[in-house]
Amino acid sequence: MAVASYRSKEPRTILFVSLKATETVTIEICQDGCWGDAAANLPRPKLPDTAHPDLPLSSALSPTTGLVTTPRARVGEDEAVTESTANEAGQSALRELERRTLDALPDGATLIGPEFEALVSGLGLEALVRDIPLEHFATPDALVHAMVQGISANPILIRLAAETHGALHPGLAPQAIAAALPYAHLLDTLVRAVATEPVRPDPLLARLAQALAAQRAVVSWRPHSILFERMKVATVDRPIHKRAGHKRGDPIEPGLEVVSDRLLAVNILEAMFQDVRAGCEDNAEAGFELIVEAAGLSPTEAALGSAPNAEWIRSGQPSGVMTITPPLPVAWCDLYQSWNLAFCSNYRNASAYFMKLLTPAVGCGYRDAPGAYMLHRTVALYVHIHREMFDRAARGARLPEEDQRCAAATERWGRLNRSAAQDYRAAVLEVSSTARLQHRAARRHSRQRLWALVKLAAQWMPSGEH
Repeated sequence: MAVASYRSKEPRTILFVSLKATETVTIEICQDGCWGDAAANLPRPKLPDTAHPDLPLSSALSPTTGLVTTPRARVGEDEAVTESTANEAGQSALRELERRTLDALPDGATLIGPEFEALVSGLGLEALVRDIPLEHFATPDALVHAMVQGISANPILIRLAAETHGALHPGLAPQAIAAALPYAHLLDTLVRAVATEPVRPDPLLARLAQALAAQRAVVSWRPHSILFERMKVATVDRPIHKRAGHKRGDPIEPGLEVVSDRLLAVNILEAMFQDVRAGCEDNAEAGFELIVEAAGLSPTEAALGSAPNAEWIRSGQPSGVMTITPPLPVAWCDLYQSWNLAFCSNYRNASAYFMKLLTPAVGCGYRDAPGAYMLHRTVALYVHIHREMFDRAARGARLPEEDQRCAAATERWGRLNRSAAQDYRAAVLEVSSTARLQHRAARRHSRQRLWALVKLAAQWMPSGEH
């Protein structure tokens, strides 16, 4: 059973979502200090009686991403472009973004300087960082190039760059990226060190979790957080400690894909819930395809590239990393990256949130090892959650003074992601066997019912920014 829960005294607040082995759902709400079933407090939701109708399956598939490659308009009639035109324009715009970001760097800029040291100190990681190599990227130029390369390999982000002429979002303006490079470097350093460390009795991931927990215990962060963020702490803690056990040599048991699938689905649903509250329903709907195919559950098929969870073998040696391999894994990761970036775009300090996804260890690594993507993403998210906690406590406020949000950019991104999610589903259906289609229809139906309840609850609550 995957559980996300948080007890609160706040009125009109969703507190408990449970996705059980039977795929049944419990959503409890605290209203004026009282606990109750969602059904007692909310209008009866209109639930789908059947799975979504299959999308047209006549388009060709890209051999590298599995996404539909037939030229067609996707977002807005006035801005419709063919795939080939979008790719050329997007790549050109991203090269220009890289050039302008390098121009925005101050003379003599370094990755390891006062800003980097302040980040390490604020997280309480001085002792841990002393034990790991910091030189993977020797210069800011190299890091910027790697980050832009990661964006340039994602067909959804290429499309976004084409439609915006490289002005993806204020949080990805050249000056914003340049200012965030020390943080991107820290995240990249920690993710690489955790992922590449061999199995050992006292793994780096366990020490990282201990150091952050120790700092969390002495920092007053709760008054400066919202429910979604407090739930996220709870739902990320569990997989971090589980994965730390794998790094110690704990076996990766058969059937863990069921647990990881439900934990991942709950994490994604938390963000979908928050997107609906913020009025970003297109992006929330894009997340639905991610939870339908959240892990390599049976029946897996070679044509889809999916596989049960297993240990990642690096250079012939056990790594202590559990792989999660959904159907068309690179395309799934591309969609997840763009979907989560759009979600993060609704934060005032969006550039800091973007770094947890665009740092090269996360944004580039899944091209070669998509099964390891979720570990990389989880470690970066875990560090970022704590950075946000500690920064807010230090300034005594939840919201930063700077506001990088742009409603039009977030809305555009969400529409594009919703279209890309439909393409992903079409691509999966295109190469699925009849047996798998039948198996997935029931799963899709049950998760539609779950999403209908969560969405209804989000719509019932007062709207609010991330």
